[in-house]
Amino acid sequence: MKTSAFCYCLLTLLLAACSTEEPGQSVEQSNEPAYHIVDESLERIRNDFNAMQDKLRLVFISGPSCGICLRGMDDLNESIVASLQADPRVHTMLVYVPALGAKERHVAAAVPLMQGPRVSHYWDEQGRSGLEFQQALGIKIYAWDVWMMFAPGARWEPGSPPPEPVFWQHQLPILPESQRLDAEVFADRVKTSLAEIPVTDSAGEAVFTLSEALNILPVAQPTKVILRYHHLSRGGYRKLKTLSAINYKGETEIYGQTFPLTVETARPNQYARIIDDGLNRSVLAWDGQLAVDDGSLGRLPNDIRVELLASYDFDGWMTDWKSKGHQTKRLGMRKLADRLPWIVESKLNNSRIWHSYIDSHTGDVFRHALISADGQEIIALEYADYRDVDGFRLPHEVSYHHGEQLVAIDRFHQITVTTEDHDE
Repeated sequence: MKTSAFCYCLLTLLLAACSTEEPGQSVEQSNEPAYHIVDESLERIRNDFNAMQDKLRLVFISGPSCGICLRGMDDLNESIVASLQADPRVHTMLVYVPALGAKERHVAAAVPLMQGPRVSHYWDEQGRSGLEFQQALGIKIYAWDVWMMFAPGARWEPGSPPPEPVFWQHQLPILPESQRLDAEVFADRVKTSLAEIPVTDSAGEAVFTLSEALNILPVAQPTKVILRYHHLSRGGYRKLKTLSAINYKGETEIYGQTFPLTVETARPNQYARIIDDGLNRSVLAWDGQLAVDDGSLGRLPNDIRVELLASYDFDGWMTDWKSKGHQTKRLGMRKLADRLPWIVESKLNNSRIWHSYIDSHTGDVFRHALISADGQEIIALEYADYRDVDGFRLPHEVSYHHGEQLVAIDRFHQITVTTEDHDE
């Protein structure tokens, strides 16, 4: 129960701070809600519907102040919608209409009942969508509190009503009882339809090119909300600030050879990468002022070594970024393999630009990519095998990519954290 309460509070926190600005705007200053306002032409809904023509689309028309409608939303979210947020083959469109005297102010409170990266919300103040979908369903009453599924390929032509759904249910008293909403039945029909749609995502790829990363979706959450979620996943901001040192022991595999590896890090910005096979020793280190790059054993490419030292930050660029002089903003979301991450851009105080990929489920940063002045990806570090270490989530595997070439993998079998309480 405590976990559920925490998740609910976190979700409420995230949604309360949502905005709908496009990437590049000052997200911290936007107060727009997490839904789209559509005019009588319904052009936004129709365009979005057609843009996702390759997907299974769930289109729901609801009254944001109708208790029965809200119950239907919650039932469908629990039975199927929430579980589909990582599936690129499906998208849910939830259209709110002014039934029962509903106003726009009711929408924000309804949005949290069905939320995720694959759910879009719309406020149709004129209620035109109910008339349009009434024609699609072939019914004699205004279409609201209806729940529809459209197959891939279905298209809504301008000047025409929407296409006929392949399946639909309702919660209205004068329509057939046999089609009354049953969330489990609806979920089964969705699953059956999805089983017939192949997964075309490039699952399993370990390296993502910049061109892929740029094809991103604008998201509502402001940067500060995304980073708050990231911090919470790692144990919380205040707890992270108690970390004074993290030491890693394991092996590094580089160019087909394996060497013993120790990485020692400490506050404020001390870093040492030590390779020692008993006969030879290499050290790559930074104490916040001076750099040490000594030895040839297990040597990473020069530009990666340079960037490890130039961009190292014990707390990470996305913690206290303002006081450090870094500029951080979110770019959006992009489906990569089996993840739908937030992509956050950090322009460091030394003018270097990094893109961080934050798993939208766990809050883990699973990828950092250095971006050149002309927008090209230079190097990338990818993080995997996150585990709990004394209450902190830390990666036990780091891979280094030079362009599209994998040059090294660090694997750690022992991670030790040292904490120290700090008065604030």
